[in-house]
Amino acid sequence: MIYICSIRGEKAIFSRVIEVESLLNMSNVCIIDVRSEKEFKDGSIYGAINIPILNDREREEVGYVYVNESISKAKKLGLRYAGYKLESLFDQVSTYFEQNKDIVFFCARGGMRSLTVHNLFNSIGIKNFKLGKGYKGYRKFVRDNFPECLKKINFIVLHGRTGVGKTRILNDLKRDGYPVIDLEYAANHRASFLGGVNLGEQNSQKTFESIVFHDIMEIIKNYDPDGNGKINVYVEGESKRIGKIILPEYLFEVMNSGVHICVDIPLDIRVSNLIEDYLKVTLGDIKGGNTKIDEGILDEFRINLEHLRRYASKSEMSNYIDLLDSCRYEELAYALIENYYDPKYLNSMKKHDFKFSFDCSSMEDFLLELKRVYDLI
Repeated sequence: MIYICSIRGEKAIFSRVIEVESLLNMSNVCIIDVRSEKEFKDGSIYGAINIPILNDREREEVGYVYVNESISKAKKLGLRYAGYKLESLFDQVSTYFEQNKDIVFFCARGGMRSLTVHNLFNSIGIKNFKLGKGYKGYRKFVRDNFPECLKKINFIVLHGRTGVGKTRILNDLKRDGYPVIDLEYAANHRASFLGGVNLGEQNSQKTFESIVFHDIMEIIKNYDPDGNGKINVYVEGESKRIGKIILPEYLFEVMNSGVHICVDIPLDIRVSNLIEDYLKVTLGDIKGGNTKIDEGILDEFRINLEHLRRYASKSEMSNYIDLLDSCRYEELAYALIENYYDPKYLNSMKKHDFKFSFDCSSMEDFLLELKRVYDLI
């Protein structure tokens, strides 16, 4: 941490500049990204909240003036736009300050935007930090340290046909205290042509990397604080791509060199899992006529189903659409599994050497087998 003091008359203003490593070791912290909404959406520091000092339109205008007119005029324009937001900014920041949280501001490079709000709040008695090199410095820290952190991880890589409930099992393992990395959560995508249904917009590449890096660091801190050995960590087997996300090569290589496990479970359970995951209702409710599926989910499902045309015959596509339109969701799940998912899965599994393979009769057996494996590795 660096303290910079400037004297103005009889008043001393201390600028507290913090670097990324120190920031990531803080426990009770509120990280405030003062960049524009578009910058924040493209990627931010894990856990940060966005309070733009310049919104997208204002930032674009200030940038244009900076390049085409003068730096001085651009700064004045930026200060004018920022001034309109100071009262709202004060209200939001004060809330976190009153919760005894350490406040850290950052912008793109640790320049004018974060320095302005940092000095302002210091001057009115709200102590805070400025991230020295901003988001650019954070990204460099992630890129430089991610591969090194992975050297401490031994992945237990879970494979299974679509619908076996791998994500559910990972959540159960995490709940029970086992270290888990959920790549599909970090991507906000299920890694299939229907992978984005009812999940909203997929995370950016930078956001994905930030979430996974943070989770790896938390696992190291919680399960091997002294750095004495490798940590076994559960992860779902993925291809190189999850939706629009591309797994970094160093992460993909460590996963491939891990312990691979294949689990199978009865087809009827897989169908039930698929319906619940994608349509957000249980198969029992559908059969009992006790529920109505959200129309927005069905519309999104129908749109994503069109991605299957390149892999399916005309008659298969016609059957899928007919089953969906006639609300025969169980039959649709069976058809998709048998015609598309299973053949694709069997082809992809040829490249893996499985140390353990299990045929489980229930989700409970699935969980017990994975816990047993953890103690054997």
